[in-house]
Amino acid sequence: MLRMAVGALVLCIGSGCVQTRARIPDAPKPTGPITRSVDFRPLFEQNVQSYSVFLERDPNSMRRVLLGPNLVFEPSRSSLAEPRTVGPAIGPNAGDVPQQGDALGEPISIKLSSMLLDFLGKRKSTVIAPVVTRRWWGALGPVDARDQATWVERLMLLSKKLSKEELNGEELPTAALAVRQFGVSSSRLSVVAVRNPTTGELEYRQRRSPDEASVCPAAEFSLPAIFFSAEVVSIRDGRIIARIHERRTPKITQELRRSVPAAELIPVRKTEQTSFMRGAPAGEPYSYIERWDQKSRECESAQAAYEQVLQLVAIELVENLDATAAELLQSSLGRLYQ
Repeated sequence: MLRMAVGALVLCIGSGCVQTRARIPDAPKPTGPITRSVDFRPLFEQNVQSYSVFLERDPNSMRRVLLGPNLVFEPSRSSLAEPRTVGPAIGPNAGDVPQQGDALGEPISIKLSSMLLDFLGKRKSTVIAPVVTRRWWGALGPVDARDQATWVERLMLLSKKLSKEELNGEELPTAALAVRQFGVSSSRLSVVAVRNPTTGELEYRQRRSPDEASVCPAAEFSLPAIFFSAEVVSIRDGRIIARIHERRTPKITQELRRSVPAAELIPVRKTEQTSFMRGAPAGEPYSYIERWDQKSRECESAQAAYEQVLQLVAIELVENLDATAAELLQSSLGRLYQ
């Protein structure tokens, strides 16, 4: 006997009746992208940072400038077998100074070192390579002592030991220029994401205090800039003429706002039966999508978008390197000639 029921099909065979129901269709997936805008402009606002100190502005002190080995073609401070010399940028309290294994400084590109040589030459400075110390080798005493001295220490010793006869009319350098860093580098910044009260979009900026609230989890972003870090030391008496630490974030023309996926759609499934006998499930169950929930991906997507922005910014920094480096030299070393 076949019997119809509202909303279901009932098939009765003998004393048993099997009730069947139509499958419930999946809930339709919402259409259209779920996106929001993220603004990185506050991180790249043009910034001039200077921690430079100029203790002497006598052009005569820059008359004969001994260059550090990272500015000329030497593989080490003196090309001799000497131990690594721990510089001020090592240890837990180094802060944001360049991390390096010794007091030599970071490698500097040929292009930028040539710009620096040209800058000094146009201001009538005679530039000298550190290899010049070998000219008066015997005056430095035992081999062990002279081999352990750094390039600046050798000149300091020579200035005290050499007589006019030993110099034979030649002049020693008047100052040593120890460049630790010159070029594009990155610093790590602790950042926060805040919600713009007007537009509702995320904005990333540098953290202002350790307990500042953030919409997204705590993060550190790499921020590229152009650095010039150096010291100028008097060879005659060891006075620090200048300590230079300049950082520039040039004006960025790249689009620093990005539209990012704000949410991911997650299907929520439910299990049902199509057949029942005497009120109990019969046959295999099936599952269907009851609804679609949204899982936020805004923070994750924003960080991925920043990596893309960072690549474009790095390219633009390199393109602007010549003009920014020239400004750095003029605003720092240029002050010693005034």
